[in-house]
Amino acid sequence: MTQEKATIIIGKSGATDSLKQEIRNQLKKKKSVKISLSDDIEDKNAFSLELCSEIGAELIDLRGKKLIIYKE
Repeated sequence: MTQEKATIIIGKSGATDSLKQEIRNQLKKKKSVKISLSDDIEDKNAFSLELCSEIGAELIDLRGKKLIIYKE
């Protein structure tokens, strides 16, 4: 998964409802998703944890502006 490109890119608008739904859809198919975060997001750790909480997923890894989430 670390060599794969991010399939979701979260930009200046943040995690919109439609983007969260797309993440949920990808998690149903693949169980894990790699996400790229915008440089505009200052506290990437807090943002990532909140996103995971909202969509019911688990944060697996956060490095720089890339994160991997997982849902059973």
